[in-house]
Amino acid sequence: MKKILTIIAIIGTILIYSVNVMAVGIEEINMNIEIPEEYYDLKSGIESNDSKIEYYEAILNVTKEDLISQYEQNSILYNGINTNLSKEIIISRVESNITKNIFHLNTATADKINEIKSLLIENAQLQNMEVESQEEYICNNLLFINTIIHSEDRTIFQYYTIVNGSAITISLNSSYTNTSNNELKEIIDTISFEEILEKPTDYTNYIIYGISVILIIMVIAIMILAFSGKKNKF
Repeated sequence: MKKILTIIAIIGTILIYSVNVMAVGIEEINMNIEIPEEYYDLKSGIESNDSKIEYYEAILNVTKEDLISQYEQNSILYNGINTNLSKEIIISRVESNITKNIFHLNTATADKINEIKSLLIENAQLQNMEVESQEEYICNNLLFINTIIHSEDRTIFQYYTIVNGSAITISLNSSYTNTSNNELKEIIDTISFEEILEKPTDYTNYIIYGISVILIIMVIAIMILAFSGKKNKF
């Protein structure tokens, strides 16, 4: 009888803690990710003119226009909020000369990776936040920089990577003290990209070299013409 009760208890615990997930496609970066169904994507809701948005505008005390502005300013591709409004998942994408030069974080040099780590810490500190820890995490041949950040009323678990020249940040913001980094890590483990591109050849050096050769040829040609002119005079 005790064994049966134990089994029932275990099954009950599994059912309680099992989480239904849904596949989400982020078309802008050709990325697929599985996110728990309890999260509602505000950005997608606004774009589809979902009637639920009115509810979130009222309860979050924010307007649709304010959210759209925030998404544009911060290059946010996904903004999921859970049912009791205690957790928020944000996915953003940024491109710059630095990200295009690195192209894939998993191929970057140790110095470049350390530079990125320092920039992430500086960015948090500029927003008066404290960085608790930072480490590298490799999954599915992708390299992430995992940073845990604290603000006054919440903890931010952040995974940052660079793929196909784009810097991609996935963050879990939570006001719950029992939220763990592993909660976001399980989501990160589901990430896949439809296509991993090869880093384009950097033609800058070739162009500089080519221009130098052309200039040298022009100088030589001018010198030859100059000497030819002198010979003709004599």
